[in-house]
Amino acid sequence: MILMVIIFAAIISVVLIKTALSSVTQVETINLSLQKTESQLLNNTCTQEALIQLNRDNTYIGEELLIGEGSCNITTSEVEGNYTLEITSNINNLYTTTSVLVSLDPYTILSWDN
Repeated sequence: MILMVIIFAAIISVVLIKTALSSVTQVETINLSLQKTESQLLNNTCTQEALIQLNRDNTYIGEELLIGEGSCNITTSEVEGNYTLEITSNINNLYTTTSVLVSLDPYTILSWDN
C-alpha cells in the first residue's frame, strides 16, 4: 500500500513539474514577444522623428536619440535629391532596423523597409 502511495505521489510530482516548466516557457515566450513589439514601436517612433526633422531641414544628418530605456541611431544620406534614412533602434539588446527613401520635392516616402 505504501509503495502505491509513493508511486502515485511520484507521478503527480512529475505532472506538476512538467506543468510548471511549461508555464515558465510560455511566460518567456510572451515576454520576448512583448520586447520585440517594444523594439518595433521604438524604431517607428525614431523613424517618424527622423522624417519630421528631414522635412523641417534638408541638411539634417541624423542623430542618436535616447528614449526611455532604448536608443536609436539615425543616419541620413542624399543621392540625386532623394534621401535615405537608416534607423537602428536598440532596447534590451533587441535591434530593429528601418530604411526609408524620401523625396523632398514633393515630400514623398518612396520606400519603407523594415
